[in-house]
Amino acid sequence: MLLRRVAPAALLTIAICACEPGVGYDASRNPTQTNYTVFDPSATPPQIPLPNDLALQQAATVPGAQGELLKLFVSQGGFPNDQEVPITLDLVKIVVDPTGTEVRSQPALDFSTLRICNGTNPSCTLAVMKLTNPPVFEPGIDQPQASDYVLNGDHGTLTLHRSLHSVPSGSGTIQSRAWDAGVHYVAAIRGGPNGVKTTDAQVMNPQPAMFLLLQGKDLTKRENQGLIPGNSQAEKDATAQQLEALRQTYLKGPFPVLSAAFPTTDIGTMTTFQIAPAVATQPVIDASAGVVPLPSNLLLNGKTLPDDPLAPATNAKVANIAALGREELALWVGLSALLPLALLLLTGLYMFALPYAAKWRRG
Repeated sequence: MLLRRVAPAALLTIAICACEPGVGYDASRNPTQTNYTVFDPSATPPQIPLPNDLALQQAATVPGAQGELLKLFVSQGGFPNDQEVPITLDLVKIVVDPTGTEVRSQPALDFSTLRICNGTNPSCTLAVMKLTNPPVFEPGIDQPQASDYVLNGDHGTLTLHRSLHSVPSGSGTIQSRAWDAGVHYVAAIRGGPNGVKTTDAQVMNPQPAMFLLLQGKDLTKRENQGLIPGNSQAEKDATAQQLEALRQTYLKGPFPVLSAAFPTTDIGTMTTFQIAPAVATQPVIDASAGVVPLPSNLLLNGKTLPDDPLAPATNAKVANIAALGREELALWVGLSALLPLALLLLTGLYMFALPYAAKWRRG
């Protein structure tokens, strides 16, 4: 997706290692297979849940159109409030072969272990909450289905959708999946023995960066830096400073809020994201509601559009409008367009036959 390519490797720290501590592969002591809930800001591109405040914090350093988009979000005060912004969480299975080479793939997710948190189910595994005091659970999250979990390169991506709900639009309302304007959210997936599992009952573990943030220890102290990578103590100290800053940020809000859903030590991966505040007037472009300004190229089949955006779309075809709302166009809807044409055909034939009928009567 777009934002997955915009945050640079310096998103959090340039030195967080995405792999296990440098101890070398040893089949006698290392597992041959591990499943991770992905949180790896040092990867290229960074692998973090989206949407994410961390991406907006680096908007000024991102070049090109992607950077301009992030800067627009920053100027608006957060991610869009007028359209669906789904939450995406990456999961990866890493198998170590006999040579010590890591092979990445999509874990086979057990969907029965995906349980939305609502404040009354302590065994839940997916939490989406408002960053408020006291914490507020987001009540409308769709239960993930198999179609929400797809292969994405060398890993799997799980997408969470907010449920359709009524939002004001003009003089009425529309059904939308947009997040509430001006609200700060936190979302997390539960890992470990009490969390999400694979179809063969294997657990999902946090990656090293998240694991370090969950230990409840001051990472700037030398005695707590054993797992922090670095070629020198100075490098470790610099990495520890940046990790500790992030840990302190999470301690001020996200960790306490998520503790109302499950223990923070169970967090596999997480994200926080600010939604832009409402403005007096704005055009609605919301695919989840099937609402766009008209005319719009969004209604055209992208395969038939010209490469030049300024060129006339002489060969463009109208796409299935209902697809904007995640629905398939019923056959009868398409056939219903033929009804007025059939009436025109009948009336046209009648008008065509009138002169000949008059001659026939006179003759």
